[in-house]
Amino acid sequence: MTKTPTLKTPRRRLPVLLAVFAFAALILAASAWAATRPNTVIHYGPVGTVSSHRATFHVASSKPGYVQCKRDARAWYKCTSAASGFVTLRNLRCGSHTFRARGVARSGLKDLTPAVRTWRIRC
Repeated sequence: MTKTPTLKTPRRRLPVLLAVFAFAALILAASAWAATRPNTVIHYGPVGTVSSHRATFHVASSKPGYVQCKRDARAWYKCTSAASGFVTLRNLRCGSHTFRARGVARSGLKDLTPAVRTWRIRC
């Protein structure tokens, strides 16, 4: 009759194995967080009808990187070099305007649902 070998792990190795598994789980969680897209918000800016031909906004992204902005039908442009900051639009014409902001993570992922602020300048 043959005896089946058994695997014995000394008790002092068990904490090391648990630490390795915990570290691997941490790395997986961090890489999953890095693969998510940023969320962008506009904290400050004109609302409703205003008389000023200048508008200042405070924009912020949930991920490290920078923020792109867009006014009305114009193209997107880099408006902050950090994940948050103030953006000022000058020499605005009378009428309705729409300002959009989207975060761009360091990985290059962009917010697919930009923050939007619409207001009107009264003349």
